[in-house]
Amino acid sequence: MNNITEIIRNKSKALLENKQVEAVLGFSRGTLPMARRPFLARTLEQAEHLCWDSFCLMNLAKFIPTDFEGKIAVIAKGCDWRNLVVHHQEGHLNLNDQVVVLGIACEGMLDPEKISLAAGGVERVLDVACEDSTVNVQLIDGDLQLEKKALYRQACLECIRPQPLSAADWIRKPDKAKPPRDISEEKAPHFLESADPESRLAQLQDMFKQCLMCFACRDACPLCYCSHCFVDTEKSHWLSTQSPLDRVLDFHFFRAHHTAGRCTDCGACESACPMNIPVRQLVRKLNADIEKSTGYIPGIETEKEPPMGIFRPSYHESERR
Repeated sequence: MNNITEIIRNKSKALLENKQVEAVLGFSRGTLPMARRPFLARTLEQAEHLCWDSFCLMNLAKFIPTDFEGKIAVIAKGCDWRNLVVHHQEGHLNLNDQVVVLGIACEGMLDPEKISLAAGGVERVLDVACEDSTVNVQLIDGDLQLEKKALYRQACLECIRPQPLSAADWIRKPDKAKPPRDISEEKAPHFLESADPESRLAQLQDMFKQCLMCFACRDACPLCYCSHCFVDTEKSHWLSTQSPLDRVLDFHFFRAHHTAGRCTDCGACESACPMNIPVRQLVRKLNADIEKSTGYIPGIETEKEPPMGIFRPSYHESERR
C-alpha cells in the first residue's frame, strides 16, 4: 500500500504543479487507527498528506465541493466512479469538464467493525497494518494477527465492478488488482422475495428495529445531496404519527425509493450505520427489480437516461413486484 500512496502523491503533485487541476480529492489519515478521512489537497505540501490503504472506504463522490471552480482530480475506486457517473447524469456535476479521474482498481476495503469485534473492542486497538493476506493489529496489551479475507466489507465482497470503466490516468490498473470475492455469482434469492406481504413486513421490521434515526446512512450516501431533506423539518408530514418503528420504516422506505435506480451499492450507508443494520438490502431489492424490468444498471453509462427519470410503457410488461 505504501507504493500506492507514493504514486498518488507523485501524480497529484504533477497535476497541481502543471496547473491541470486546482485540487486533488483523496484520503488522509484520520485520528483513529482505522479511520481515513476525505482530504482535498490544493498545494504540493498538502499532497504529501494523501494516503491509500484498506480503510479508504468512504465514497469520495460525496465530498466534491459544490461551489468548486476549475477542475478537480478524484482518486476514484469503482464505486466512486459510478457515483460520479450518476451525478453527471443528474446534472449535479460535469464529469467531462470538471473532474479528472485518477482510477484505482480496488482490492476491497476492510470492515473496522469486524476487526474491532476480533480485537475485543475498538478501544483496545492502537494501530492496524495490512499485508497481502494478513492484518496485524497492535493492541494495548499485545498483538493480534487476523486473516484478511475474513475482514472485508460485505459490499466489497459483492462488488462486481471494483474499478472505473474509464480514467484520465491510473493509480493502479485493473490487471494489477485482485479484488475479493464471495458467492456473488451464485447469490441466494433475496430475503424479500417472499410472496407473503406480511412476512416481508415482519422481515423489514426485524431489520430496522435497532435504527436510531440518526440519519448517518443518509449523510454518508453520495446520492443524498438534496439541500433540504424531507425529514429535516420539526414535524415532517412524510413520517408516520404512529409507533416509533413505523416512523423508522417510513424513513427507510422513502430513502430507498429516492435512491432506487440510482444507487450503485457502494455500501457507504452500511459502513456509517452505528447499529450495523444491513441498510443496503432494501434498495438492492428495488434496484434488482428495476434491472429486471429495464435492463438498467446505475453508474455505468454516462449518457444513458436513468429509468426513474423517464417512462416507457414496456416497463409495465414485467412481473409486478
